[in-house]
Amino acid sequence: MQFTARQFAPSPHWLAAARTFTRDTLRRWNLGHIADDAATIASELVANAVQHVQPEPGTAPQPIWLALDRRDTSVLCIVFDTSSTEPTLHTPAPLSETGRGLVIVQALSEDWGCNIEVEGKLVWAQISSACR
Repeated sequence: MQFTARQFAPSPHWLAAARTFTRDTLRRWNLGHIADDAATIASELVANAVQHVQPEPGTAPQPIWLALDRRDTSVLCIVFDTSSTEPTLHTPAPLSETGRGLVIVQALSEDWGCNIEVEGKLVWAQISSACR
């Protein structure tokens, strides 16, 4: 089993940094065959977190954590943010430009969910590491 985590400070480059961190980590773990799907999932979960931790005027933006936890037959992609708002899966309108993130996460993962914690929430997705 392997574990790594990275804190992302507020930046216009959050999503690209999350994708790069995820791809590079999975390639180091010899899981390159799931790196693109995992990077997409990480990007969608981080995008959701960024949307929900918008700071109040005059306060500093809160960082977001992205963790990757390698299990026997899967990898957990975990995003922590300080919001207690649970993500909700819904079907976006056909011409909507937003609202597809969790639909994508659900399609690419074996399972996903959310755990509310005292300081915020953990949103996670489990990705099979079996060769396809």
